[in-house]
Amino acid sequence: MPKLRWVAHGPYLFKGSDEPIEVFEVGAKGIAPLRPPPDGEKIRRAIPAGEEELYGWRPGVGLAIPQRGDWVLERKIGEGGFGEVWLAKQGKTGVRRVFKFCFDAQRLRSFKRELILFRLMREALGDRPDIAQIRDIQLKRPPFYLESKFTDRGNLVQWAESQGGIDRVPLARRLDLVIRVCGAAAAAHSIGILHKDIRPSIILIYYTETDEPRPRLSDFGIGVLTDRSQLERRNITMTGMTQTSTSGDESDQMGAGMYAPPESLAHRPFTIQGDIYALGVLLYQMIVGDLARPLAQGWEADVPDPLQRDDIACCVAGRPEQRLASAQELARRLSTLHSRRKARRQRTVLRTLAGRV
Repeated sequence: MPKLRWVAHGPYLFKGSDEPIEVFEVGAKGIAPLRPPPDGEKIRRAIPAGEEELYGWRPGVGLAIPQRGDWVLERKIGEGGFGEVWLAKQGKTGVRRVFKFCFDAQRLRSFKRELILFRLMREALGDRPDIAQIRDIQLKRPPFYLESKFTDRGNLVQWAESQGGIDRVPLARRLDLVIRVCGAAAAAHSIGILHKDIRPSIILIYYTETDEPRPRLSDFGIGVLTDRSQLERRNITMTGMTQTSTSGDESDQMGAGMYAPPESLAHRPFTIQGDIYALGVLLYQMIVGDLARPLAQGWEADVPDPLQRDDIACCVAGRPEQRLASAQELARRLSTLHSRRKARRQRTVLRTLAGRV
């Protein structure tokens, strides 16, 4: 039985329709046409100039990746405006990798930016286990993709579900994960990279050899580089990517609304304090044991520990300049909760004794 193929022919304008409609074809090679329908009186292809190469092959279960025939797609694990994310397996070794396919010409810039940022992080920071690494790329001919290591525990949301819910995970473990995410964000910040989209679904979970869960920060697709000299210092230039946007002014995309800082509503420049805000929301969700709960007015009532309330408040202050200066500072605060509580009790005792004098 011949294998079926799924082909994207792109948008077509049909007679009587004001908006183009995407046309796809499913058929067997050698039997079905598997080529774009010709223009006629009732139909006309409406592909913008320069986007022709984005149409054609589309991923599907059991299909081999073009030019990577030894890799076969197993299942789709995500999607977005850029395209789709798939899990693939190599036939000979059984190794699994994640392929992030791009089918949007406008998002190719995002792909190229993400590649530059990952390369810079690798050269400046080394192979850090808490930051995802790109293993291969295809940006010269379609299908365009970024290939990365597969994390079999999934993202933080999926891992939490496998544990029976994040509220079933001991609080100390939850805080440890946040501390380590702060460490990854701080490392990126140290070389001028802002993530702009920190949230549970882009935090991957892997296990150490001693069976300890650890976070891995991924998806820098809308991230920006605030210090271009970092590229020049390491002679990072790539053919076809020299015009790629890497500065904050050239990338106004924002992450998920729940984690976006309030200044983004006023279209103000994104800064480190924007990532700090997202980390504060994440910390709140981890403490209350609900990764879907938004940080809304009155959130303080959900957090009984005054030190934890203060830590969250210092991250999500309405004015950026009132937030913590760095992700490393938040990590330090969370790492020293025990000693801070002890010092707080001692101050309370001293004030009480002083009041009796």
